[in-house]
Amino acid sequence: MGLFIRDKFSFIPTASALDIGNGNSNLGDTDYLRSYVGANPPSAPKNSPFANFSTEFDKYNPNTHNKKHISFNTRNGDWLATELTATNIEYTDCSAFCSNARITGSTNLCTSATYSVTSQADTVTWFITAGSNLVTTSLNGDQIVLQANPNSNGDVTLNATYSNSKCGTATVSKTIKVGSPTFPSTQMTGDDTPLMGSYKTYSVPTAIGASKYSWYFDVGGVTGTSIAGWEIQTGQGSKTINVKVGNTGLAVVVCKVSNVCGSAYKYKYVTVGSTGGGGGDPDPCEPQMIVSPNPSQGGVISLVIEPPTDPCDGIQTKVKTKNTVEIYNVFGGQEFKSDFSTNKIQLKSLHLKTGVYVVHVTTSTGITKQQTIVVE
Repeated sequence: MGLFIRDKFSFIPTASALDIGNGNSNLGDTDYLRSYVGANPPSAPKNSPFANFSTEFDKYNPNTHNKKHISFNTRNGDWLATELTATNIEYTDCSAFCSNARITGSTNLCTSATYSVTSQADTVTWFITAGSNLVTTSLNGDQIVLQANPNSNGDVTLNATYSNSKCGTATVSKTIKVGSPTFPSTQMTGDDTPLMGSYKTYSVPTAIGASKYSWYFDVGGVTGTSIAGWEIQTGQGSKTINVKVGNTGLAVVVCKVSNVCGSAYKYKYVTVGSTGGGGGDPDPCEPQMIVSPNPSQGGVISLVIEPPTDPCDGIQTKVKTKNTVEIYNVFGGQEFKSDFSTNKIQLKSLHLKTGVYVVHVTTSTGITKQQTIVVE
């Protein structure tokens, strides 16, 4: 009988050893060269019946991770021994320390949230490199809890360094958006006295933390994107829209910004005219109206109606002066109405609440003038 002695002992190919395909699938070169990891087992029909396994791989040659044969060495020999005794099982996957290294938790922080790393970590160190003034932190074991500070808004950069004795050390970071969006103090831009049917542009500044911009109109308390002749032509969803101006009277152009934590708004009150209100020179043959103070405190408002002068034709100089003054709120409700026989009018004890109103005057010649006022 002949006796052969070999200094190395080899198994069958990896794919066969793992019973890839359970004997029911044809295997090709790709299957034999594939890297098989117990933490991420192959899926059917080329799956393995083993729940956990370790393979030898070549980290210097990523294109052919698997050896042509599996051989015993110290690492997989120790692994096999501990697997057979079911104690002190070594990790077969360190992806949580490399390709899958990450911080788990919400990217938006409205009130409070918990953040963690892999449970394989033996030690975890948390630290913040940006936005630490926006949150309050507390540790819960290897996890960290972030609490949004009152009225805070912005980005927080959360970092973690974690390690274990088998896989080494990893450092990861995560950017977290804190709080509802906020606008800067800069006002919405755009014409506040346009002509009916004209085309105008309205813009808002960038809102911090906003994920969505939505525009609409408010006319007499009724809202919509196409209402009372107002229409959004282009730009919905952005910081700037182009619109077709609607019917005469008061309207509000509104931009709403939002994220998962809440919303913020920018408004512009607009008085639409049929003639002379679009930024051109006033008609010299129509009476002009001056309202003061504006803004006011809502108690006393003065009106001056300046009649037209020559060279206008057809001026009715002998018509008895009569001016009907009406004040309306933004919802179209009448707050005041009275007749006056003078062109210099002082309205007292109005008791108007904070808000925006329209002063509407009809002269003795039937000409109507209106102006938006703000009560602070």
